[in-house]
Amino acid sequence: MTAMGILTLPRVVTSATQTPDGWLSVLISGLLLILFSMVLIKLCQRFPEETFYQFSQKIIGKWFGILLSLVLIIYFLLLGAFEVRGMAEVTHLYLLPRTPFMATVVPFICLGVYLIVGGINPIARLFDILLPPTILVFLIVILLSLKTFEINNLRPILGMGVLPVVKGIQPTALSLTGIESMLVVFSFMKEPHKGIKAATIGISIPLFFYIMTTIFTIASLGVAGVQTKTWPVLSLFRQFEYTGIIFERFETFILAIWILQIFTTFVTCYYIAVLGLSQLFQTKIKPFIFGLAPILYLIALSPKNINDVFHFGNLLGYFGLLFILPIPLMLLLIAIWRGKKHVSAS
Repeated sequence: MTAMGILTLPRVVTSATQTPDGWLSVLISGLLLILFSMVLIKLCQRFPEETFYQFSQKIIGKWFGILLSLVLIIYFLLLGAFEVRGMAEVTHLYLLPRTPFMATVVPFICLGVYLIVGGINPIARLFDILLPPTILVFLIVILLSLKTFEINNLRPILGMGVLPVVKGIQPTALSLTGIESMLVVFSFMKEPHKGIKAATIGISIPLFFYIMTTIFTIASLGVAGVQTKTWPVLSLFRQFEYTGIIFERFETFILAIWILQIFTTFVTCYYIAVLGLSQLFQTKIKPFIFGLAPILYLIALSPKNINDVFHFGNLLGYFGLLFILPIPLMLLLIAIWRGKKHVSAS
């Protein structure tokens, strides 16, 4: 969940609310997501050893299940390509302004291929390694940004009522998507009965990131300033510097960490897409891993400019919400009605 969305979230939610209360919209969205995730987990718990691609066919029939699975595969493929393009845009703007997109996109995709070939275990281990330094660097840089923190930029709370907060809930869709990956990775859980606990913790960590980032960005840049920045979070970390120490500017650290987080999201999407094709066609996964790489590259470079990238991301965010509540709820109700339940052999 911690990927491209967090870099633009303060601008998106503030543009919708037009008040300093955007962080309340993020909080409410996160709590709703935790509630919705319970429906998703309850569905997966009925088929603890199977992925969405497998149990959807048991619930709604083979052909409808395949069709819905193909939709999910396309969604994750497009989301993975979006993350790659987002990484290239940020890298081009802040780190490598004279380097063409191809020079950053190709190695990024190749690293993803290299990791995915090893299967789910190296993917999970890498994510375990990357989470602690991400939290540490984030907290350090956020605390350092207190230098530009202005509490008056967050006042008054609910000065224009609750309606602006409600308007800010929907635009957070892209940033809050990610839990739909549990439709597939849930089948790898050793203790599926702890799924709701895992999902709640998994949502709470990025939700904390989002709320803190939104608060500090608005407090430092102001409501008007946030809306004029393409990447307001990175602009926040460029607002301050500490002279006389080894590192005077800190946006490079947060950018490096977030490129790693973008990579984790890309790898997750890529793996879920190729696993789905492998299970649908009941063949080995490796041909799909290598075969989808050029397609990912072409999709990633298809947006003509940054506005197209943001529009692409917004569409994916809204589309992803279908796999968080409506579709899992529909399948869960049908499964209950038809009495479909797979009992784990263990």
